[in-house]
Amino acid sequence: MNNKEITKELFAIKDNEGNLTNEVVCDICNNKFRWIDGVNSQAVVKSISIISYYTKEEKQFNLNVTAKCPYCNFRAEYNQYYKDKK
Repeated sequence: MNNKEITKELFAIKDNEGNLTNEVVCDICNNKFRWIDGVNSQAVVKSISIISYYTKEEKQFNLNVTAKCPYCNFRAEYNQYYKDKK
């Protein structure tokens, strides 16, 4: 599956060390791999949206993630989201 054709939102999470991470599919070799910010990728915040509810506030970060596939070494940019809930 080509990442550019994915219509659902891909949400990154934080691992135990506090790094952003998610699983994507390489556009070239079609293998799934996990990117980890600062290890095999770099996440850059494109925009921040603040959504307020009655009892809580939620920040949603729109990220541009440049990740390198460990199988074919292809670097690609992925659009990811991260929700920070309070």
